[in-house]
Order: sequence, then C-alpha cells, then structure tokens
Amino acid sequence: MSARTLEDRVESLEKSVEPLRELPARVGALESQIVQLRTGMRQEFSAIRAEMITTESLAAEFDRRDLPTKQDVAAEFDRRDLATRQDLAAEFDRRDVVTKQDLAAEFDHRDVVTKQDLKQELERFATKQELERFATRDDLARTNRRIRYGFRDLKTRMLILHEDLVERLKRLGDAGALPKRGGARKRR
Repeated sequence: MSARTLEDRVESLEKSVEPLRELPARVGALESQIVQLRTGMRQEFSAIRAEMITTESLAAEFDRRDLPTKQDVAAEFDRRDLATRQDLAAEFDRRDVVTKQDLAAEFDHRDVVTKQDLKQELERFATKQELERFATRDDLARTNRRIRYGFRDLKTRMLILHEDLVERLKRLGDAGALPKRGGARKRR
C-alpha cells in the first residue's frame, strides 16, 4: 500500500472542506426565504380570518339591519289584503267566468263539427288518391293559358281567311262572274 504524504492528505481535506465554507451563506439565504414565507402566510391567514363570517355574526347583522322574517312577510300579505290562489279561484267561481272545462263541455253538448269530422266526411266522397286525379289550380291555370293562346291563334287564322275570302269575292265581282245584287226578283 502506498503511503500518502501529508501534503496530499491536507490538500484532499481542503478540497472536501471548500464546499462546506459556502454552507453558512446558503443556510442564511434559506433562513431569509423561510422568514418571508412565514410573514406572507401570517398576513394571508389574518386576511382570511377577517373575511370569515360566523353564524352568530350573520344573525347579529340581520338583527342590526332589521330584515323581515317569514312571519313578517306573511303578516304584511295579510295586512295588505293580497289575493291567494284560493281567493282567485273563489272569485272565478263567484263571477260567471268560462274555463277550458266549461268550453269543452259546451262543445260536447252542441253539435260542433271538428276537423276530424270533416276529414271523415270528405273521405266518404273520395280518397286521397282519387282527389289527386282532379285538376289543381296550377293545372287549371295552364289549361286556361293554352285555351287563350289557342283562341288568339284561331282568331288570327279566321281573320286571314276572311280577308282572303273578301279579296277573292272582290276579284270575282270585278271579273263579272258574280251576279249583282239588287237585280229583279221573280214574283210568284
């Protein structure tokens, strides 16, 4: 085993102790941070305690502000003579007001035709498929337009034929092929 010299051993010891020299400064910085943390937490807890409301303090606040209780509100309703549901129902019964039930009973009593009655009555005459075979308004409108255009075309053709006939008769009259009107009539 090789013996280390005293000098090597001292040097090795100094290297090991060197980081320990920085230790007090680091502990001092840590202590300062802990103190700041404690101060901040103490302030926050004090603020939370100040904001907390206890049941007793809340009751004291209600008493101090003289807020109404349920009994006070009920007494005020009685004092002001406000209507309740029962009062309104009694008033409706006292007056001659028509309700949904009254109307339904009246409709049942009378011979009133409903949509369903009309539908059933129409189905007796024709089914939906049969009704689809009949012309619709659009069909009638198209047919009406065709008829109008057909009449215009017919009118135009008749005018042309009339003018052509008049022209031919005029030519025949000029040629002397037609007997003149107003001639002697045979007597009987």
